[in-house]
Amino acid sequence: MRGIVAATVVSLVALVGQAQAQDWITPESCAVTAADLVAAEMPPDLGLRLAKAADAVPNARGRLWRIITKDGKVSHLWGTYHTPHPLILDLPPEFRLVLDAARVVALEFDPIPESRAEAKANADSGWMWLPEGRTDWGFVPPQVMAWIRTRLKAIGWGTGPLDHLSVAGLASLLLTDPCGDYVSGVLPGQDGYIAELAYLGGAEVTGLQQWADFGIQMTATERTAEAQAVVVLYGSQMGPYDFMEGSGRAMAFRLYIEGRTAEMDLWSEAALADVLGEADAAQVTARAEGYLLVERNVIFVARAMPLIEAGGAVIAVGAGHLAGETGLVEMLRAEGLVVERVPLPGEAP
Repeated sequence: MRGIVAATVVSLVALVGQAQAQDWITPESCAVTAADLVAAEMPPDLGLRLAKAADAVPNARGRLWRIITKDGKVSHLWGTYHTPHPLILDLPPEFRLVLDAARVVALEFDPIPESRAEAKANADSGWMWLPEGRTDWGFVPPQVMAWIRTRLKAIGWGTGPLDHLSVAGLASLLLTDPCGDYVSGVLPGQDGYIAELAYLGGAEVTGLQQWADFGIQMTATERTAEAQAVVVLYGSQMGPYDFMEGSGRAMAFRLYIEGRTAEMDLWSEAALADVLGEADAAQVTARAEGYLLVERNVIFVARAMPLIEAGGAVIAVGAGHLAGETGLVEMLRAEGLVVERVPLPGEAP
């Protein structure tokens, strides 16, 4: 959920031909400060347009939600941001209290295998590779493919593996925050940090999906279009426009901390439109989210319901899963649950 918009893209694309291994993703461009959050602003016309569009999205704001069952048991839903930045790891005290009291915490992916067989299945990365032949990357726009190649060089893979990576395999590599390159040895992503706090606090830690299941689902023939869209979507976010002077990253952080989750998604789509054009950006976003958000939300609800019905659960998934008609808030309400926002200090009303 990153991105900035307007002419910045055009002015920076020329740098790609000169830069190697993502020279624009530096410790300095990744180091967003609290002062950067205050200074981060959208162009006024864009800000007004996105705010108006967000007003039409159900449950457009809020990271923390209280869930109440018909018999009065209480659980919570939390929208995470998949990055290890200290500003994002600085969890609100209100959520820390909820986490401290949790009986069970469920992340998107289960970090604790229940058996050796499950651990082996999660570690099996066979789905990332083609058993034979080569992948045709012709569906990826040339500029985006150039950014993807620099990303692979930046993580030490080079570009040779591209010939044999599956579409889902490349997608999985692009889903991580590239700024994590500099702190992965000392800081976990927010989801992992939540898991650590819960585990050390004595709560059961589980997941709504197995990593192996994700890989298998992403490689299914019927999801080819969705997997291709994920590659284009996240490959487009590897470009320099997001990191030069840190402005894109700071704006994304500000939207998240202010609980403006629907605007985060809309803003990311606006940035994608600067790379692909509005029509293609809308199509890519719809296809990618068709699996990443909509289909997986159905999986999440089915697996979360027994935990919620028992009470004392914290469901912690990416903030993009919360808002909208097919978001988790509405889907849980459709199950007969009361789901109400818990406003946090500093969030937009």
